[in-house]
Formats: sequence, C-alpha cells, structure tokens
Amino acid sequence: MERELRRDNISVTEENLNSILKKIGPRNSFNSPDDFYAAIGYGGISLWKIMPKIKDAWQKEHTVALTPSVQEKHSSPAKNPVGIIVDGMDNCLVKFAHCCNPLPGDDIIGFITRGFGVSIHKRGCSNVPAVISEAAEPERWVKVRWVGEVHEEFKTTLEIVAGDRPGLLADITQQLFNMHLFIHSLNSREMKNGGAFISATISISNIEQLKNIMARLSKIDGVVSIRRT
Repeated sequence: MERELRRDNISVTEENLNSILKKIGPRNSFNSPDDFYAAIGYGGISLWKIMPKIKDAWQKEHTVALTPSVQEKHSSPAKNPVGIIVDGMDNCLVKFAHCCNPLPGDDIIGFITRGFGVSIHKRGCSNVPAVISEAAEPERWVKVRWVGEVHEEFKTTLEIVAGDRPGLLADITQQLFNMHLFIHSLNSREMKNGGAFISATISISNIEQLKNIMARLSKIDGVVSIRRT
C-alpha cells in the first residue's frame, strides 16, 4: 500500500489516509481501515482497482489548499514509471513476471493477479495460453503495450554453450565488463559431452541492446550457442 502511494506521489498521514478509507469503504465492501488492510492481505480487494479511488479522494482534499499553479501540476496525468500502458486501466500497479523477464521491444500481454496488479509476460511465455479465449479465466488476460522511452534496467539471463577451454569464463566476463554491464550472477559447469554451460544474469535496457550483447558474445572463441531464458 505504501509503495503504491509513493508511486502515485501521494503524501498522506495515517490519520488522513484512514479518513479517506472510511469515506470510500461503504461503497467498496469494507467498513473500516482494518477491514481494508485485511482484505488486501487475503486477496479480497485488488489494489489496482482501489488505488484510483483513493487517489481521487486524496486529490479532492489536497487541491483545496494548493495554489493554482500547483493544482495544475498535480492534476496532470502521471506517466507510468515503467513505460507500460494497460488497456482500459489507469494508474494500476504493474510488475514484470520472473518466469520470462520481458524487455522493452518484446511482444507482451498482461494478467490481472489477485491483489498484486497486472503481471506483464512475454507473449510467447510458457505460462501464457496460446489461445486466450480458451484459457481458464480469459477475462484476466489484458492487452498491454510499451510506451515512450523506458529509462529502466531489466534483469535477463543468458545461457551460453561453448567448447570448454582454459580462459573461456574469463573471456566472457571481460566482454561483459567491456560493455559496462552489471553482472548479477555468472556460473559455469562442465557438460557431459565435455563442453561448458555458462549462465549469466545481467541488467540491460531493451531488446536491441540484448541482440548486440549476444552478437558480441557469439564471437568469443569456442561459443556454440547463446539463448535468452
């Protein structure tokens, strides 16, 4: 809840927040702030549904004391900080699915979770039904799209298969270092056929950067294949 308030640039005391919750509670299936937080905990209330109502109530109270210039600033629509637009929803929480780690440029789709906003998947993710209309709950799959320039970095993992040789891991590490990439983890193991399997988790900005990284790594002596997991 606190994270969502910060995301929407809402600065409110606990007393004022409780006052807002009491006002909107009767129309949203909770009678007290405690009922509200409990419902979030067990999934009875979805934050992405209730946050726009909290924000509207906060703005009505907050703009009374603002000067006209500040009112104009607060009334302008906020940009989604992660560069995602969810069709038919405003100011909803989005998160990137760890099963496929989508990157800007990927074809994506959203899934409305219970209490945690919209989870963003690659369209080709193994957890996304091939035919949405045949899914168990098709109404929970929603259209999403990237918007504008995304000034964030995303974790992605590369699996590299190569012929094992002395210095292979050092060469891969050096190449990643030369590209000024943040390396979260780098692991290597010997394969049954005598080759080497290397897993590298790095931070990157978009799909085009990923293609460039894979192209440069593929030129390292001994590298047979690279794939993104």
